[in-house]
Amino acid sequence: MIKEMKTGGEGGFTLVELLIVIAIIAILAAIAIPQFAQYQERAVRAGMMSDAKSIATMEEANFGDTQSYTSVSASGAGAAFSVGSQPARASKGNIVSVTAVAPPTNTYVITVNNPSGGTNSQNFSMDNSGNSGFY
Repeated sequence: MIKEMKTGGEGGFTLVELLIVIAIIAILAAIAIPQFAQYQERAVRAGMMSDAKSIATMEEANFGDTQSYTSVSASGAGAAFSVGSQPARASKGNIVSVTAVAPPTNTYVITVNNPSGGTNSQNFSMDNSGNSGFY
């Protein structure tokens, strides 16, 4: 009977071996999933800052041409908009608004909103004085 099991018998994994492999995979998943969520939030925040900086560059270029800043409102997430004659599109999930104040102060405030930015990081604000940050 032993010879029969060795030559053509049954092979495979025992239930204990399978349970150990499943436990190892579960432990690795428990470590990896929260890290992945943090990476996603950081990527969203980087996209928000990138959109704000791009819009600030467009505002300054428009100011060079017209001596005034332009108010912008991109109401849909990832919506298209334009600053002066320059077309742009917000990154996926970002909602952009620019509030421009007319002369004599000539200022603007850019606000980028994204609900996926994480706790206390759903809004990014930037103005032409160099002040910026999440709130």
